[in-house]
Amino acid sequence: MIRKYWPHALIALILLLGIVGVLQSSTNFRYCINNQGQYPAPQYKNNQATAVLVPASSNGGVVLSCIGGFANENGAGITALATVLLMFITAGLAWISRQQYITTRAQLRAYLLPVSVGIFDGTTVIPPMAAFAGFPLTHLMMRNSGQTPAYNVVSHIEIALIPVTDEDRLLVIPSLQPDIEFSVGAGAEIPRTWKYGRALTPAEITGISVNPPTHAIYIYGRCEYKDTFRQRHFSDFRYFYSGSWPPAPGVLLNVCKKGNNSN
Repeated sequence: MIRKYWPHALIALILLLGIVGVLQSSTNFRYCINNQGQYPAPQYKNNQATAVLVPASSNGGVVLSCIGGFANENGAGITALATVLLMFITAGLAWISRQQYITTRAQLRAYLLPVSVGIFDGTTVIPPMAAFAGFPLTHLMMRNSGQTPAYNVVSHIEIALIPVTDEDRLLVIPSLQPDIEFSVGAGAEIPRTWKYGRALTPAEITGISVNPPTHAIYIYGRCEYKDTFRQRHFSDFRYFYSGSWPPAPGVLLNVCKKGNNSN
């Protein structure tokens, strides 16, 4: 609570110190304080000002009486200053309102991201698929962790086996075509399954199995969607697997250091 409101308290303190500084810099105000509330009011005769003592109100204190005299003497300047302060306050309120609007949208919008990516061989899936023995199969689960649905969802997933040194050069996400769009409700998950086009060769198995690996199996892609405020968002993802083949049941892929971005 204190952290939330300390900027406002600081601004109020600065304004208060500024007002006190202006009053203390006024010769007439200091004269009034020293003379028990008698503020010298200017009277103009022959274009020259002469001071007339204005007694303090019997119902007010010395300080309030002197502040009143100062306000009467400097009414135009105080009005101009108040106008400027009002402009700053209005701009501040508009900024606060904008920040609250942005925060509310961020809290309510959809967030569609991968939560787990598993890899299998045709013989390790349940039920086993003997026809795909040696084929890398991947199962990617995406979840909308936001509070509102994701609309017009389109996604693209690729699976590749390449040298680890070529990761950034070869793994390029193509442009998504909105031919099939769907929605994902708040808290809902969508599974995506993908299959490599062929079985791994002995040389490729050696490449992903040695330590350090020379090759890796990569699962990468992109998901695009609109939130309930009709704003477009994206999620780029890239995972990799290197290790023994076929992989042990329940193995999850590792997140790559690059290639994972979202807005």
